[in-house]
Parts: sequence; C-alpha cells; structure tokens
Amino acid sequence: MADVSDTAPLDGIRRERLDAPVDERLERMYLVDVATESVQVYEATRRGRWLRHSTAPLDPDAAEPVLGCGGYTLHGHHWQPAHLWLPDARTGLAAEICLARHPHNAPVWRFTDATAQAICAATAPTEEQAARREPWLRRVGVEFDLVWPDRRGPHRLRRDADGLLLLDVAVPDWSWWLLPTPGKGENQ
Repeated sequence: MADVSDTAPLDGIRRERLDAPVDERLERMYLVDVATESVQVYEATRRGRWLRHSTAPLDPDAAEPVLGCGGYTLHGHHWQPAHLWLPDARTGLAAEICLARHPHNAPVWRFTDATAQAICAATAPTEEQAARREPWLRRVGVEFDLVWPDRRGPHRLRRDADGLLLLDVAVPDWSWWLLPTPGKGENQ
C-alpha cells in the first residue's frame, strides 16, 4: 500500500496513504504496483475513504492499446460481439466482450447506455425482493453502479474512449453468448 507520509506534491505527483482520510479535492488515486506490473485505481467515497475501483496492466513496452479493456493486441485482447444474458432473460442484450486474461480474472464487457438501461430495468429489486443477494445495476445521474447487497459499496462502471460503459468484474449468473463474426462462421 502507499506508505508515504509526505503529502506535498513532488513533480506533479501527490503522495498519500490509503488509510489516510481523503482530501476533498481528490477524486481518484492511481497506485503503481511494480511487483505485479499493474496500476490499481482507487476512488474517493462520500465517507472520506478510498474504495478500490479497478486494476489495469502496466505494460509500457506493449504496442497499440485496445480501447476499453486496457489490454493490448499483442496479448490477444480484442472486442468480440456478444449477447449478455441475465438470469430469467428471454433475450440477450447487445454488448461486446474481451475474453483475454485480465488481472482480475473476469471477462471485460462494454455496452451502450441503452443496454445499461435495459439491465437496470431487468435487475432492479422490487419491494418483495428487498433482502435479495443478487447484484443489480442502477443509474446514478449519467453514470451506472453495479450494486451487491452484501458488499461494502457499489462498483462504478467506467467508460472507454468511445464512451461505452465497461463492466470489468464477474457477476454471478450473468453469462454471454458470442455472436458470429461476419465472414468467420459461428463462434460459441
């Protein structure tokens, strides 16, 4: 963890501790972990603490980053058209998926706000389901949060350079079906 007590900016970089109260001017913290060659992203919460948002690979020698998942074409990262299936769904929702290996061992999805709205409608808990343990997606202003009742806080979906929403955590019972790539036949 970040164990630097001096909080004065040094070369434009601010040094902080993860267990220190969040300065109200800060929104995110990027922690470079040389041992795992990754960057851990933390976001400030309303309660003045840091909440882990995501982890991305740190690969300065790689070429041509792929928009969204943070992977690189040299490592097999690419977007594939797919349908996202929710429990008890009768139809799949339009999305794209990167099935390459990511640091958190979950596939990375990307989809439009319209798909996110459909997920919100399909997963919103009713009064009878108030004590349920299944995750749901909710809209918060122009952003979306994935919420689990038994976790500390929601997982904020980030956006890629194309403005599409990214879901980079495994969600129990949400599955996918790869769509055929034009000219390549069926993928399953």
